[in-house]
Amino acid sequence: MTLGLPKGTVLLTDYDDAWQQDFVRAERAITDAAGDLVLRIEHIGSTAIDGAIAKPIIDLLVGVRAPDDGPRLAERLAPAGYESLGEFGIPGRTLLTKGDPVTHHLHAVDIESAFWQVNMIFRDALRRDPDALARYVELKRELARRFADDRARYTEGKSAFIRAVLRDAGCAYEGLADGIRRASDL
Repeated sequence: MTLGLPKGTVLLTDYDDAWQQDFVRAERAITDAAGDLVLRIEHIGSTAIDGAIAKPIIDLLVGVRAPDDGPRLAERLAPAGYESLGEFGIPGRTLLTKGDPVTHHLHAVDIESAFWQVNMIFRDALRRDPDALARYVELKRELARRFADDRARYTEGKSAFIRAVLRDAGCAYEGLADGIRRASDL
């Protein structure tokens, strides 16, 4: 499957091993362009979870030292085709997209932030729990059938599930489930 999806639409595809390779290529390019601004880069979202279904967009969680580093990172990545959308509703995050149709979402946040933690907890919980992953896949299929042209409603439909997974994982940041949900609301 080729990467990319028009903004606002929902199209889910089966897991593709190439997504990990796409992440590695993007990680290298970001590291080369960003230099010392980046502390760590993680592959998040459903394309990072073997067995998941996903929109064919690579989500990258980029850890920086401070929220002010996000806009500086955006400047360095602009020549590589990344466009900054600012905080996009989540204070302390700089959201960048790449491509038209969109192929990458980059979330630059303080590596110590709750946003970083909650995204890692959610991803890792689904990687460890095949039953939770199977329920998430089925939920996403149903939501995609119902809201193929309404990404916001598709994304909102995942909120209760995300909160439950975070709660079951002992996450103290349950209120930031919206951060995961809003991250895919493009």
